Amino acid sequence: MRGPVVSACSRCGADSAKSARFCRSGGADLEAPTSATPKNGGTKALPELTRSVPAAMPVEVEAFDTGSERSRLPWIIAIASIAIALPIVAFAMVTVLGQGSSTSTTTSTSTTSTTTPLPPVAPKVEMQSVVDEVLTALTRHDWQTVRAMYPYLGQESDSDLDTGYATTGQQFAVVQDDPVQAGPSAWRANYLLVSQEGTSPLSTKAYCEYWIVDVSARTVSLQTDGTGGLRKGDRLDQWQGWLTPEQLPADIDARC
Repeated sequence: MRGPVVSACSRCGADSAKSARFCRSGGADLEAPTSATPKNGGTKALPELTRSVPAAMPVEVEAFDTGSERSRLPWIIAIASIAIALPIVAFAMVTVLGQGSSTSTTTSTSTTSTTTPLPPVAPKVEMQSVVDEVLTALTRHDWQTVRAMYPYLGQESDSDLDTGYATTGQQFAVVQDDPVQAGPSAWRANYLLVSQEGTSPLSTKAYCEYWIVDVSARTVSLQTDGTGGLRKGDRLDQWQGWLTPEQLPADIDARC
């Protein structure tokens, strides 16, 4: 049989603050007990009401070689710059070469159309060779060669030539001006002719001869004058004795 029920309020006393809170709450203590006493008299700790925080997951960190990466960075930038610049350079080269070719073609065309060809250079050595051969033939009385190379005397007989040049000694011819072309292989020039003549007394005569020398045909012809006739030599002066061109007065060249 059950005994009488004793309330907590009568058991703890109405003047107890704790009992009052207990009674008002219907017998439930508002404060969470910090400990409990087990039946065997020992003290049992209550579990702490804490929230468990999971441990952070381990993160693997890869070793980073700062020095190696820094040393590679300029090369990477350089390669990237070259890759970007190559198409630009190639385009520029193609453009410049195209313009250069066009300019070269234009220049060549304009040069060809505007350039005046230089006048041909007179073959003075070949001219002197032809003249000297004629004078040598006169000195030796080689009339066949004289008639072939000096058409002015082409109709003269041997006896006429013997009479005309019987006392003629050595002769010298010196060109006095720049030859002017008178044909495909012919050149016109004035010559100072120095002729040693006579036997007793000896004399030297200077003439100005106006000749056309054809280096291909190897002939010496007289120039024509203003009336269409042949321009014969003019005698400039004469001296006693046989003289060479170097022994003549210095102003003799200016008179031819």
